[in-house]
Amino acid sequence: MKHKLSIVSAVLISWMVSASAFASDQWLHVKIEGDGDERVTVNLPLSLMEAALNMIPEDVNAEVNNEIQVAIDDVDMSWQDLRAFWQSLKDSPEATFATVETRDEKVAVKKEGEYLLVKTTEVRNGGSEIDVQLPMAVVDGLFSGPEGTLNFSAAIQALADHGGGHLVSIRDGNENVRIWIDDQNEAD
Repeated sequence: MKHKLSIVSAVLISWMVSASAFASDQWLHVKIEGDGDERVTVNLPLSLMEAALNMIPEDVNAEVNNEIQVAIDDVDMSWQDLRAFWQSLKDSPEATFATVETRDEKVAVKKEGEYLLVKTTEVRNGGSEIDVQLPMAVVDGLFSGPEGTLNFSAAIQALADHGGGHLVSIRDGNENVRIWIDDQNEAD
């Protein structure tokens, strides 16, 4: 009887420890709201996303070890040029790098704090807005693999380390998409 009680206690303690670790994990949320009552909500722990990366087969041009890295083919820039460009962007002071304005649309790309921001506003057809807030550390994580590869595992870890916050919002007519990170297991 003592042996069974010890086993049950060990199982309960390990479940509580894993549940508390699971509860403190960062979550990626995607919420899509369409016309009427159409809604889609996806809530994924970042740890599950990282585990899923490890399941991608090698024939998807990936190298699977403890980390997953996807080789980049057919890039117009050399890998060294792409990394150098990113390093220059990262090391530059806060600035608006590009603004494109037409009669129908405005696009702005800028660095603000530890973020790369892209905002697009379209005037015609009822208007639409796209707002992207990408932590610079996530792109650093992507470029942390060997030459010619993207390290998605490191990017997800950087996203988890960065903590909660807004990543993407899209408003197009009656349709809205929101993507963000927080420590809640359900979207608000």
